[in-house]
Amino acid sequence: LARLCAGGVARACEQGAQLVMSGEMSELESGVVVTLLGYGCAHAHADMCERAGTLLAASAQNDAERRQALDLLERACRVPSVSACAAAVALAPVSTDDERARAGRLHAVVCEDGNVGECGKAATLLLGASSAEALALAVRVATRGCEGDDAASCIAWADLNRLGRGTRVDREKAVEL
Repeated sequence: LARLCAGGVARACEQGAQLVMSGEMSELESGVVVTLLGYGCAHAHADMCERAGTLLAASAQNDAERRQALDLLERACRVPSVSACAAAVALAPVSTDDERARAGRLHAVVCEDGNVGECGKAATLLLGASSAEALALAVRVATRGCEGDDAASCIAWADLNRLGRGTRVDREKAVEL
C-alpha cells in the first residue's frame, strides 16, 4: 500500500493509514500513518492533510514537527475545512508581522464560518499587516464580528476607522462603535 500511496493512489494512502491505525499505535506506527496521510495530502486530498496535521500536532516533539503540522493543517484550511483552521490556529506562531497575518487568515476562516468570537482575534492580528489584502480581510471580519456583538471586533473596527486602515478615516464612526 505504501508503494501505491507514494505513486499517487490516494485510496492506498487512506487504506494504509487505516490499517496501521486499527490497533494501538506505537510512535513508529504513528509516524507511518502521518507519512501515508502526508502522501495523500500531497496528492490534493484535503481530508488527509487535516488528519496528518492533527496526528502530527498531537505528537509533535519540536518546532520543526509543529511547523510541519501547521503546514498540513493550513493546506486543509484552504479547502476550507473550518476544523483544520481551528486546529491550525493553536499552532500558529505570532511573533512577526507575517506570522500574525498568517494566523489572522486562519482565524478569519473560522470567523466567516459563523464563530464571531474569532472575528476580533482575526481583525486584531490582521490590523498590523501591511498588505491591502490583509487589511481588506481585517475590515470584513471586524465588521462581521461587530455586527455579531463581539467587543474585540468592534474595537478593531473602530481602530480601522480611526486610523483609516483598509477604509477611509472616519472618526465619527470610530467613536460610534
